[in-house]
Amino acid sequence: MKLLRVTVGGFRNIRRTTLQMQDFMALISCNSYGKSNVITAIEFGLDFIHNRRELRQSMMGYVPYVPLNKETAKLDYYISFEFQDVIYDRPVIVSYELGFVWKKDDKTGCRITVESLRVKADRPKQKFMQLIRREGDSALYKASREGRCSSKIKVFEDELVVDKILNRDEWYYMSLLQSLFSFQIYIDRHLDTSALYRPDPLIRKGESCFDLDSTNLPRTIYHLQNDHPDKFHLLMDAYHQLFPQFSEITVREFRINGEESKSLPADLPFTLSETVYRLSVQDVNLNQPIDFNFLSDGAKRIFHVLLTVILSDIQPVSILALEEPENSIHPALFGSYIQLISQLVADDVCIILTSHSPYLLQYMPLQSIYIGLPRTDATASFVRVAETETVRLQTDVATSEMNLGEYIFDLMNGDEEDHGFLETYLEMDRHG
Repeated sequence: MKLLRVTVGGFRNIRRTTLQMQDFMALISCNSYGKSNVITAIEFGLDFIHNRRELRQSMMGYVPYVPLNKETAKLDYYISFEFQDVIYDRPVIVSYELGFVWKKDDKTGCRITVESLRVKADRPKQKFMQLIRREGDSALYKASREGRCSSKIKVFEDELVVDKILNRDEWYYMSLLQSLFSFQIYIDRHLDTSALYRPDPLIRKGESCFDLDSTNLPRTIYHLQNDHPDKFHLLMDAYHQLFPQFSEITVREFRINGEESKSLPADLPFTLSETVYRLSVQDVNLNQPIDFNFLSDGAKRIFHVLLTVILSDIQPVSILALEEPENSIHPALFGSYIQLISQLVADDVCIILTSHSPYLLQYMPLQSIYIGLPRTDATASFVRVAETETVRLQTDVATSEMNLGEYIFDLMNGDEEDHGFLETYLEMDRHG
């Protein structure tokens, strides 16, 4: 099971953007363009699928996500996923799309209008076969392997057809829906990680020590070392490649009096642990270990990102989004850092970097980078350099006396003529 393509639109300032999913890819643009909006639109779509009907009603009216731009205000929310899977031991490609009307000021909207599930054999020149097709307050579905998509079922405006199918386990394509519902995205927005390294006895209720959003990294490292020593050593080796002066990183467990936890109110969202953990680092230039939290912001951020990438294989996610990986990182380290992230990514996980750094273009293949297309109407679309234009782009960069990143960002920040010239390099048939 692997994601191949995701399309989102009708969200904040996003018209429509299609991403061909890769193990390691990036969205780049100038500041305040819409990189985070694309990632959040995917997160929102998966939350919408996973949530209950009553929560979907409020989600369809969530003001911070409603398109308010003049050019997108009338757009409905849309998301689609295309992924590889297996059914009856045969590899297939599955397509699922979903759309709804945002809540309007006149109290209309808040209704799902698009839902479709299709499948085809994973080999050349195959056509999609319809399994589900929504039509207003009803839907057609394929009830058996031999039948057609013609059986009818009633659905409410805030109800997904797949909700009903999940309660009918005799349907033969149930495994495809289970795959769809298993897709997860995690967005790492920790630009400042200092608070995560403190020895803290407070643990969120229900929090696993390997949760990607753990607020207690020493605890995570301690259990990683004990439960997954291979991944612990992988993390240490990767970090040592970037910071060879750190000869050893150690984590220790300390017992504390946990009696007070018994008297904590039951409605508190955390518990008081009987142990705390302290992460230390030995610098070859110092005569004793120091607390990890004394390191620079960049050193702490890098460690946290590398750990998050490794944890994405323990707590499986389909998409791991890393916001602004260049934040607090010295440019001299950036290339090696990006290369290490690409090497650590697990199978069936797609890592998406969002960045406004021209350096990123120097260290990633062009076909893995989506460029924010400049627009005068403040809407956002991301497109790749067309393969047929790669040689011409490289030739133009060579004659410009700039590197690739400087050249692309110079065009993005230029006038309309520059924007038009940038478009000549891009896959313009894919923009929203």
